Amino acid sequence: MRLQASGGGQGILIERGSFQGQKRLEFDYVTIHIKYPGVRPLLPDIPRPGIPNPVAEGYLEAYLPYLMTAAKQPGEDYTYGQFLEKQIEEVIRMYKEDGFGTNQAYMTVGNLSPCSLRIRPA
Repeated sequence: MRLQASGGGQGILIERGSFQGQKRLEFDYVTIHIKYPGVRPLLPDIPRPGIPNPVAEGYLEAYLPYLMTAAKQPGEDYTYGQFLEKQIEEVIRMYKEDGFGTNQAYMTVGNLSPCSLRIRPA
């Protein structure tokens, strides 16, 4: 997996929501390219000495279904999966029917229908 981010990011205090009081690292622009999605483990191998691994073993496997489906837990107003589930299905359909030579396999969180647009947002 290759991750590109603009700048070094900035620490933002979360004032509202699930992680209120914690800080998150926010970037203006991030691109993630997963070149070999079938290769495991999906988490990066961080050589020692280095930064501690920010994610516990098994976390990603438990989180992916949550990210890719509309299932909600009690007390949650929404999940990213609610926005992504139908878009993932549409992108897979596009790739199967038309191949990978498209710039219209676009997904976004917060908009349930970008895959159904005839012209995608720039």
